[in-house]
Amino acid sequence: MKKETHKIPNVDESVCVREQMAAYNCAFAAHINFGDMYKENKDKAMEAILRIYLKAMDDSKVINAETFKKAFNNGIEKYMDNYFIASHYEKVGKAFPIN
Repeated sequence: MKKETHKIPNVDESVCVREQMAAYNCAFAAHINFGDMYKENKDKAMEAILRIYLKAMDDSKVINAETFKKAFNNGIEKYMDNYFIASHYEKVGKAFPIN
């Protein structure tokens, strides 16, 4: 059984874990690649985003795919509406919750 979360060195697990950071990184890439589509047709863009990024993490050896999916699903729409460049782990952890 895979570990549920993976610790980021020197960051408390209650603040942010690798799965949340991966969700943020994918959301950042999704905004770059699908931002215009999202503005025009939110449903179509979300379908493409979820299909590509959730599938990409299914076979990950570095993170837990289920925890990533939870974080990604919890944060992607809000991120696409109000994207940001994260300056600290606390912001990532709050934007892509796993609870």
